[in-house]
Amino acid sequence: MNRTHLERAAEAIVSGLGYAFAAVPDGRAPLAVAAYPAALLAPLELRSVEGRKHGLATYSATLRLMRDGARTNPAGRREAAAALENDLLAVFAALADDERVVAVEQLTIRPEEGGPTHHAAIVQRAEARIITCF
Repeated sequence: MNRTHLERAAEAIVSGLGYAFAAVPDGRAPLAVAAYPAALLAPLELRSVEGRKHGLATYSATLRLMRDGARTNPAGRREAAAALENDLLAVFAALADDERVVAVEQLTIRPEEGGPTHHAAIVQRAEARIITCF
């Protein structure tokens, strides 16, 4: 139930920022991106569970935000990458405020050349651990 809740929360947040959302494994990403800007959420990985009826569940999350970069000059690519980074920070800050999320930890954001779609996309990839309560 927490997995579905996190996926829906992420979809609502990124959709609110204007991204087309898809929750797909990396191998299916080229088929999932129909328009830019796009957000791809890899399947959440359950890393640990503490408790039986009530407790904590920790997930690893990978989220990519992408913009079309086919006709973008180097300065424009840098600006777009910075904007994507800011959007990723906003997404994970909003997730941290979710009622079922205890904490977002170990957030890393890095550029990904070309990304999973093999287009000339500008891509920023974020990875984090999300601790949820149940």
